[in-house]
Amino acid sequence: MSELASHGGGGIDPSGDPSGTSAARRKTPFGLAITVAGRYRRGACIAKGGSSTVHRATDLTTSAEVALKSFHVHRAFDPALLPSLEAGRAIAARVGPDVIVPILDVGADDDGTPFVVMPFVQGETLGARLDRAGKLSAEEALELAER
Repeated sequence: MSELASHGGGGIDPSGDPSGTSAARRKTPFGLAITVAGRYRRGACIAKGGSSTVHRATDLTTSAEVALKSFHVHRAFDPALLPSLEAGRAIAARVGPDVIVPILDVGADDDGTPFVVMPFVQGETLGARLDRAGKLSAEEALELAER
């Protein structure tokens, strides 16, 4: 599981391979794989929830900044998770990017950890907005619901 520190100690791959794809995968000091599925370079953690963690990441094939969502161990090996994520990807594609952030990629890392990749969108969560400014006005709530 990429969210958990490896029992072997992890550490930066001494081979110096900047791609993170050497046999001994590059790790952060906390044991997270730096490169996921050979394509996404993990950056700062931007959100944590009960079943997953989201990091800023870079798509190494396009240099695009993306959001990389990796699932925690209690969800990671649920056999229904990847099919469910693929179904969500299809629904998001039908609904369109004006309504929901598109899902760019769904897969599993070399260690079996499922992940979802979406474009990185700068902004704040509804919870952060409520904490910052209090209740939404009726007009603001309707505008958000309409979007």
